[in-house]
Amino acid sequence: MFTFIKKVIKTGTATSSYPLEPIAVDKNFRGKPEQNPQQCIGCAACVNACPSNALTVETDLATGELAWQFDLGRCIFCGRCEEVCPTAAIKLSQEYELAVWKKEDFLQQSRFALCNCRVCNRPFAVQKEID
Repeated sequence: MFTFIKKVIKTGTATSSYPLEPIAVDKNFRGKPEQNPQQCIGCAACVNACPSNALTVETDLATGELAWQFDLGRCIFCGRCEEVCPTAAIKLSQEYELAVWKKEDFLQQSRFALCNCRVCNRPFAVQKEID
């Protein structure tokens, strides 16, 4: 019994005081995905690669825009979106504290202007992708 107590005292604290000091994560840790709308060209490669359907793209013909949406509540942090993005607009961060009060806070949205065909005047691509 005394050897056990001696060993515990010698070892010291084995846990961290987490809420008071942040926990260091590994360099390969896959945290919250962050999207940079200035780098994104709206190609939807990330949407096609996402296995959990956390990413969606919808075309709004009335406004002539492409609506990109990311639902963090559906994300499984696999990193496929980061791998397939041709412009590195999506990066997995080191952030792991993802608690929110409302579900709407899990959503990230971006809108991109569409380019219309000169002949039929129907949208066919995002303007940033053509530029």
